[in-house]
Amino acid sequence: MLPESIKDEINLIINHQHYYEKISKWNIKTSMLYKTQTIKAIFHGDSGTGKTLCARYIDSALNKDMFQACPDAIFQRWVGESEKFARKLFTDYKKILEIDPDNAPILFIDEADSLFARRVAVNQKSDFTLNTVINIFLEELEACKGIVLCCTNLMNENHIDSAFLRRFNFKIKFELPNPAERVRIFQSHLGNAPLSPEINLEKICAKYTFSGGQIAKITERCVLLAAVEDSNMIKEKHIIKAFESELNCLNRSGYK
Repeated sequence: MLPESIKDEINLIINHQHYYEKISKWNIKTSMLYKTQTIKAIFHGDSGTGKTLCARYIDSALNKDMFQACPDAIFQRWVGESEKFARKLFTDYKKILEIDPDNAPILFIDEADSLFARRVAVNQKSDFTLNTVINIFLEELEACKGIVLCCTNLMNENHIDSAFLRRFNFKIKFELPNPAERVRIFQSHLGNAPLSPEINLEKICAKYTFSGGQIAKITERCVLLAAVEDSNMIKEKHIIKAFESELNCLNRSGYK
């Protein structure tokens, strides 16, 4: 359940791969985007808003595998190891591109803010290592000619170096769903589960602000509550209890 504006951007990424040869003949000089199959996109927004899901949708639509980078594997405790692993990530990906560029996997970087952080003043060895790794990623991301998709929950100048943002062809923001969208997401997850006629989903979904990912968990919980109670349908009390349970887990207010 995505806004049309995001669907349009996702379709542009997919269609670029189908039409880049035609576009390249126009000899656009402003970007590598129009000369090769290169795509660099960053999806940003709250957790559970569909960023990773969209990355996997693009992967499926283009019939490609996914070459996933793990930030935890990059930063190591030993001197020089982090820099080595950062280089190795792109070196390995380049080798795959060279073998079969048309069928190469998508390089997927989740939690990209941990790798694209702002450079800092060097006061200790760890600061120097961080800056070195960031510079490696800046250099390698600039030169990379494959499809790079990144996801982050944090997208501002306090978390991501602005030099990274200039390297992305697509910067797509994923918003929390509005009340009407929350109703549709909830209904889509329910499938054929019977609802009590007393339930006013519009009222409930207007009261609680959750992401699509959180609503999926809430739906699972309210279905389980009804099943455990041996009810032949989902009742309003099951839905309210599931929403409140998720709210308590997050330890934040979901009321408007």
